[in-house]
Amino acid sequence: MEVRLFGEDLNALQEASDSVTRIMQHMEELTMVCSSNEGTTPGLEVIMHSDEANRMGINRTLLSLNLATRYIGGLPVTTIWEGDYPLSVNLKDINSMNGNISSIDLGNAMVGGIVPRLNVPLRQVAEVEPVWNIGSIQHRNGMRIVSVNADLKRWANNNDATDKLIEHMKKLQLPNGVTYKIGGQRADDIETIPQIFGCLVLSIAIIAFILIFHFKNIRLAMIIFLALSFSVPGTALGIWIMGQAMSITSILGIVSLMGIIVRNGIIMIDYAEELRIKHKMTAKDAAINAAKRRMRPIFLTSAAASMGVIPMVLKNNPLWGPMGVVVCFGTLVSMVFIVTMIPVAYWMIFRISDNKKKNKANKKNLQAISLK
Repeated sequence: MEVRLFGEDLNALQEASDSVTRIMQHMEELTMVCSSNEGTTPGLEVIMHSDEANRMGINRTLLSLNLATRYIGGLPVTTIWEGDYPLSVNLKDINSMNGNISSIDLGNAMVGGIVPRLNVPLRQVAEVEPVWNIGSIQHRNGMRIVSVNADLKRWANNNDATDKLIEHMKKLQLPNGVTYKIGGQRADDIETIPQIFGCLVLSIAIIAFILIFHFKNIRLAMIIFLALSFSVPGTALGIWIMGQAMSITSILGIVSLMGIIVRNGIIMIDYAEELRIKHKMTAKDAAINAAKRRMRPIFLTSAAASMGVIPMVLKNNPLWGPMGVVVCFGTLVSMVFIVTMIPVAYWMIFRISDNKKKNKANKKNLQAISLK
């Protein structure tokens, strides 16, 4: 989980991050709370006296170059490549120093200006004061940002914990000029779930086209197409029992489950059509016999799919756990609906034609009796 704080005032950002950190530390669902500003670190601030420096021919640029080449690892000049490995070339003073320095050492450093061979101690043209600096200043989209991050405990639900955090953030009075956004998994879901839903709609459209092409009968295609709704009860039941969140991986699990449902539905409808057309059975008898004969292969297919994801369900991982839960529970629950509901729907579609056949048969029998 992540809370992103935006603002220009570093002190205000620090105050806001401390408040958010305290809130997240008191939430029992969270652990390992940390901030991206890395706390504060000691440093030295050089305050140049313009009058004295100008008399010595020293300006801010020259002073910065003097200090940079001696104390901060040098100035980057270029990068050369040794095969696939880059090597940085930095400009350093011959007397460059590595390690910790004090204000006394820095004040005694000799600095030069535009006048050749005129070097003076830094303390003559500037003051050196110890200060505390923020360890890291980050930017996002051109704005200063401090991120407060935390990990979820194993038993916690990400969506519930995020909603709880949002309620706390609504009650928090942030300093002037500081705004916040929720990052982490919630931000990723907001960004990617619409794309996943778009792919889901496209996959449903492709499935519908394939069914119509296969059966060449829109009524039979609609039976299986409507059977895709059987994935909803199993998905909801599994998510509720295992305490998982409806995430991206659960949507991927629904797509996989839809494929299993379509396959089982085709197995059922194809056999019923074979009995009705080739063996001249009524739609009711064909539906009943198809349910009896295809129950075993449908059960084996569903059981194999559900048992294959049992390790994902038992681990109950927040990332791949929802996908395993959806596939496991969805296949088992949808199997029951496929064996019971699809034959009923098949019979209801063709019962009118069955009645017509019965009426024709009755008329022929009546005509035969009358002729006798």
